[in-house]
Amino acid sequence: MRAPPPSPHSIKAVSYENLREPDLPVEVMSLAELRIKARPGFLSSPRRPKFHEVHVVTAGKLELEVDFERVPLDRGTVAWVRPGQVVRFDLHAGVGGWILLFTAEFLEASVLDEPIGSRVELGNAVEDVAWLVERLRRVSQEGPHEERRPFLHHLLHAFLLVLRRRARSTGRPCPPSTRAVFTLFRNEVERRFATTRRIEDYERIVGYSSKTLGRAARAATGLNAKEYIDQRVLLEGRRLLAHTRLSAGEVAEQLGFSELTNFIKFFRRNGGESPSEFRRRGSFVEADRTSAEDRQGKTRGRVSGRRAPRLAR
Repeated sequence: MRAPPPSPHSIKAVSYENLREPDLPVEVMSLAELRIKARPGFLSSPRRPKFHEVHVVTAGKLELEVDFERVPLDRGTVAWVRPGQVVRFDLHAGVGGWILLFTAEFLEASVLDEPIGSRVELGNAVEDVAWLVERLRRVSQEGPHEERRPFLHHLLHAFLLVLRRRARSTGRPCPPSTRAVFTLFRNEVERRFATTRRIEDYERIVGYSSKTLGRAARAATGLNAKEYIDQRVLLEGRRLLAHTRLSAGEVAEQLGFSELTNFIKFFRRNGGESPSEFRRRGSFVEADRTSAEDRQGKTRGRVSGRRAPRLAR
């Protein structure tokens, strides 16, 4: 894991880096080894990996914070942190287990796109997961040979399929056809949430009616399509407010709001508090500037003094 120099205007992104084998896109490390290798404060500080992290706990208790939600883990549970999520945790000496790191490019999207939550209870799959993690560790640490990369691919694929099966068995039922529609919708929301929040735009882009998108989103997440879009925008706003020194106006601009007042209303309507209230409660950075939310008149309601693309209502 390699982090660039921190910037007050962006969340600390971490790139994939396998120090043992730079060309290998998957790494398996014990939590004890991670605790020794990580520099002080790195794991407990908010960071945004550009790769997948899977935490497997075999002893003790570990609590992650993933996008402001606490994810408690003990034996028989796994946490899957996706690229772009913001994660932090304290790794104590009494916690045993493994962390798997791998790039998104190593596996096909159909496995990685499964809409499952961060925490998976393994149930009767504990032994299967333990076997697969051990094989992944052994193969990843073998000397280079022609079969190693495809072998790792198949083992990791099997490991994630076990997680997917367990998540489906304990989560809300979602038929394959509905899940496929939601995956298309979710991927487009990820690409465009800062450009448009209009469900009509996603109808046109994805090629399904708002009713179909709504059914798919509700089956996968419990939210209708518009709620899902708005919650994605809210999450990014919270990330930027908590983990950067960007003003509320600059955050609003990054999220495509033409008027700071509209962003404040949106944030309060969907999050139950104003951006400044959230920042005071949940910020991880020292505030070194006056809140733009309290200086709206200075830009006459515009974001950062210039007009951003207007969102149709």
